[in-house]
Amino acid sequence: RQGSIIQLNLTIIVFMMGLAFVIFGLYIGQEHKLSVFTKRLYLIAYFALIVPVTVILVRYIANALISGTLNDPVLNVAFLLLIPVTASYVLMIVKSRHDVVGRP
Repeated sequence: RQGSIIQLNLTIIVFMMGLAFVIFGLYIGQEHKLSVFTKRLYLIAYFALIVPVTVILVRYIANALISGTLNDPVLNVAFLLLIPVTASYVLMIVKSRHDVVGRP
């Protein structure tokens, strides 16, 4: 039972992260053609996918650390998944700051 719940959570996380990176790629590739409204929709969709992933990961890591199950292999996967999640936040923040600075 516990294994199937973990597998379901990992599947959801991977799916949502994949969609978030596709949206990010579309946003970067099409940004010069997009209206301000469409750019905002892309950003909202992106963060609507990546924020729940972050919450799930942080919650799982916190619960594992509090319960003391440090030898759990899924904990290692959760820590590894924090790398692309953090990178995606950094990329989007840098991109949005670049857009703000680049405006005339």
